[in-house]
Amino acid sequence: MDELRVRWKKQALENCVTVCSTSPSISSIITTGVITASTASFSGNILSDGGSPILAKGIIWSTSPNPTIALSTKTNDGPGVGPFTSNITGLNAGTTYYVRFYVSNSSGSTYGTEINFITASGSLATIGSTVSTGSITATSATSGGNISSDGGYPGTVRGVVWATSTNPTVPSAFSTSDGTGTGAFTSNNRVICHHAILRSFLRY
Repeated sequence: MDELRVRWKKQALENCVTVCSTSPSISSIITTGVITASTASFSGNILSDGGSPILAKGIIWSTSPNPTIALSTKTNDGPGVGPFTSNITGLNAGTTYYVRFYVSNSSGSTYGTEINFITASGSLATIGSTVSTGSITATSATSGGNISSDGGYPGTVRGVVWATSTNPTVPSAFSTSDGTGTGAFTSNNRVICHHAILRSFLRY
């Protein structure tokens, strides 16, 4: 009899969870940040958890309508209800994207209203002259450059590349990695031959 009561209580609890937990509620998507050639920012608000704790929330994006959480192109902005902001990176310039928020609990996932936007048109980075800023020896030299604009695409690495012929390019074993972003930087070039041509770069 005790075993039967335990089984009955367990079934009743499972039925209650099934009945009482519903899909969460989400408000409409709102643009809150500048849309650039490669990034965008949006905010939303989870109004209700549907009676079950929010497990994940965020934004999904795609170049096709009706993106779902099956896509890898989504953010996870944590659990819980209330307002939140999602930041998208790695977008392509001059491209139409479809985005919508999602929120998930034990009953499943709910999607917010879909909107679309077009990223800004990008351009190549603007790089100042490669400069000599320090001593030059038989096997090394200190130089640098100035990235005045990234063209709307945050670069993954900047530095100086060198060769014995004109217009050296990357990737190359004869190059440095001097951080990311715009602005002036200093580069320490090693194992330079007696006559080398240097130029700074920003790689995407």
